[in-house]
Amino acid sequence: MAILYVRSTDGNNADNGSTWALAKATLAGAFAVANAGDTIYISQVHAEVGGSPLNLTSFGSASNPIRVLCANDSANPPTALATTATVSATGGGTIAFTGFTYYYGITFSSGSGALFNVNTDASGGSAFFESCVLKVPTGSSSSGKFTFGANQNQYVTLRNTQFSFANASQLIQIHCAFTWTG
Repeated sequence: MAILYVRSTDGNNADNGSTWALAKATLAGAFAVANAGDTIYISQVHAEVGGSPLNLTSFGSASNPIRVLCANDSANPPTALATTATVSATGGGTIAFTGFTYYYGITFSSGSGALFNVNTDASGGSAFFESCVLKVPTGSSSSGKFTFGANQNQYVTLRNTQFSFANASQLIQIHCAFTWTG
């Protein structure tokens, strides 16, 4: 099982992601080469701004999810986790998460369309967010929402994860097995 690195400050998706010096620039760039059971470390200074929509498709499996961990980039491999990386969609962009993935310490921010889709893969999937923030930015549409799952084959777990809404009429829709603790 491989380790991949992502850092927006000096990463390049043409690099192989095998060290901080050869880091990928985006999380989608790392997912493109990651396999089931791999670990992706995202630098604590990572501030990614992706397109619209921003599709984060993981090729992890139920028995070997891909782990995406925000970590201090002073060591290779990291010796300390962090909670300061950001991944954002632009404009009216949505963020769509698909596959079997564990996320730690990342703030995900949708665009002004204010739509998050987690586990929209009809065949199943699971997403585990720990110490993350799922954010709809200020000025977002009043119809914005977080949508979790499309069927009972999907599982979403949130641990010590926060929601940030921009409008009182925004909502959370749950269509899967869902656990939220902390």
